[in-house]
Amino acid sequence: MTAENVKTYESMAKFSLDSDTRTWIADVLSGLEDGFGLLDTINTCGITPLITPLAKTNIMREDVAVKQITRDRLMSTAPAEYDGYFQVPKTIA
Repeated sequence: MTAENVKTYESMAKFSLDSDTRTWIADVLSGLEDGFGLLDTINTCGITPLITPLAKTNIMREDVAVKQITRDRLMSTAPAEYDGYFQVPKTIA
C-alpha cells in the first residue's frame, strides 16, 4: 500500500488527509497486507474449517407456535380500539 493508493481512496470517500496521516495509514495497511500474505503461506490442506473456535454446541428447540395471550386480553390494555385493532392518532394529514 502506498500513500498514492490512500490518496485514491480519499477521493472516493470524499475526505482529505494531510501527508503525514496518509503515510501513516499506508504503513499500517502495508503491515496488514504483509500479515495476510504470511497467513497465505501456511499449508492448510487437510484441515477441516471451523465455524467457531469454541467447543460449545447451540441447543435448538423446536419452533412451535404457541398462543400465549388472547386477543381480548391484549386489547384490554389498549388506550383505544377500533374493530379489533389498536386505534392510533392520525400522523399524516
